[in-house]
Amino acid sequence: MGERLSATLKAVLSAPWIAPVGDSGSWAVPLATLALLIPFFFVSVWVERRVMEHFINMTTATDVQHDEVNEKVLRNAVREANLVSYGLLVAFATVLFFGGTFHR
Repeated sequence: MGERLSATLKAVLSAPWIAPVGDSGSWAVPLATLALLIPFFFVSVWVERRVMEHFINMTTATDVQHDEVNEKVLRNAVREANLVSYGLLVAFATVLFFGGTFHR
């Protein structure tokens, strides 16, 4: 059990580099993908919100004009769109992870 835990920790910690960890070829890449999706999600939300704020007139008022967007509405829309897309990526990587783990 300790050997498997050690291999899993090495795969997660070396996710950006995917260092070879014994016979981890079938599950290391999906596990690294799952580990890296977490920080990528937060960076994506932050960057997309900043870009949208640059191109769209923002307001904190609830009564917005036709060319303005409420700040809270934009923040929620960006977060929800990323939750959907990253949720699909997590589902895909999870299927690959368990398929590679149990396929042996």
